Amino acid sequence: MSGAVPVSEEPAGVPATGPGRGLLGRNVLFNAAGGLANIAGQIVALPLALAAVGAEGYGDWAVWMALLQVVLVADLGLGPALVQRLAAEPDGTSHADLSRTALLAFGCWSSVLAVVALGLGLPMAASGAFGPRGTDLVLVAVLGGLVPALLGRWGQARLYAAQLFGPDRAFQVLALVLRLGGLAVVLAVDGGIVAVAVVEAVTFGLPGVLAAVLGGRYTGVARTSGGRASGRALASLLHFGLRAFSLGLLLTATVQLPVVIAGAIAGNTAATAFSAAVRVQGALRQAQSWLTEPLLPNIAAATPARVRQAMSRASLALLALTIVAGAFLTAFAPPLVSLWLGAGLDGTVPLVVALALATAIGSAHTAPQVVGNARGEPWTYVGPTLVACAAHLLGVTLGLYAAGLPGAAVAVLVAAVLSEVYYMLVTRRRFGASVVRQIVSTSCILTTLCGLAAGTAFLVAGSLTDLWSVLLGGTVYLAVLCLGAAAVRGPLLRTSGNRT
Repeated sequence: MSGAVPVSEEPAGVPATGPGRGLLGRNVLFNAAGGLANIAGQIVALPLALAAVGAEGYGDWAVWMALLQVVLVADLGLGPALVQRLAAEPDGTSHADLSRTALLAFGCWSSVLAVVALGLGLPMAASGAFGPRGTDLVLVAVLGGLVPALLGRWGQARLYAAQLFGPDRAFQVLALVLRLGGLAVVLAVDGGIVAVAVVEAVTFGLPGVLAAVLGGRYTGVARTSGGRASGRALASLLHFGLRAFSLGLLLTATVQLPVVIAGAIAGNTAATAFSAAVRVQGALRQAQSWLTEPLLPNIAAATPARVRQAMSRASLALLALTIVAGAFLTAFAPPLVSLWLGAGLDGTVPLVVALALATAIGSAHTAPQVVGNARGEPWTYVGPTLVACAAHLLGVTLGLYAAGLPGAAVAVLVAAVLSEVYYMLVTRRRFGASVVRQIVSTSCILTTLCGLAAGTAFLVAGSLTDLWSVLLGGTVYLAVLCLGAAAVRGPLLRTSGNRT
């Protein structure tokens, strides 16, 4: 399918597709509550792990956690495909077949990936690549983290297809509580890096396992009872899934592989610093998912007018979220990182700023990309995503060799800007020039507003000590943002296409 999405009025008599406004709102709230807990847990968990084993010791496991994240998305796109196929077939006649087929496919594929991961990881660990306990770390990562998490993606897909995000978010919160408790115990008993790895790996896969085991009681769709696995159902899943898989793998590799590269080039402490910065970026991406995940089933079969409306709203929300966060971190990252990780990892500061700003830049294409995926067109953005991944990883590598962590931070920003130009060209070709104008104009207004607010807050509180700098600076930042948002609300809504 090519050409811009037409901006036509919905024909009379066409019923609205997808969930009602109340369900969609509840899904966003569930995502927000679960996401906030996830962010808080991640922020607290890292200092606990570092206190238990130190930055140098944690570096070996940080590399494996990054690899775990990358391998986890190598699921052939079966999870996103199951969500999309179930949402696109509301009559439910083939739901049981699709669900049973997906379950068997997940089981077979997770076994293959486990064998490959162990076959590659164990010899590397035996050579000392991951420290003195490398073999134990490989076994924990693959058997305790990868296999349960990969199988759990089937259960999560069933819940997402039914647009029930509450149970999954509850499972995530439970896993984070257990992670924090486990890390606290490890710290108290001086358990060492393997104990830290066991806690993080098991709680990494736990939400998906709970969704797979308990999720059926929450939803009437995607049950396996009465269904049978079939080649036809598998072909239907893979037709969409393989395309979504390639895109997801590129996106995850872009985020996680720099941790591995930093460890190989600059050592374990640099890998830990990158891992910390990636967690901040992950928090922003998690917040983005609060807004986009509930939209996926809603627009899978929607009319063009509703698609355009949803895309405009999502673009405004995504840009506002990431630009607000990026501007504040640019002004106050040093005291925030010092409070979070201590002075020993101050090299994390430029990485936190660069990755936050890169995420804000990338949010310009996030809503159109999500719409393309939900409409069964995941290939639309594979080209720019491949270029962005290559530019990011090459830039990080060259930057680390040239100037260490600050050099990598500069390279991240340069790669993000250049890649986004390509993304906007593809967006213009697929959705039309008016969508790109809306995105660019909205970004300019929000960047100006947030830049003024961050500059004012820094002038007022930038010279204070860490804690008071963050508290006072945050208060001033929010106050100026609220005043500015009230002043530009009308032009901003018109520019972003959310008011005619």
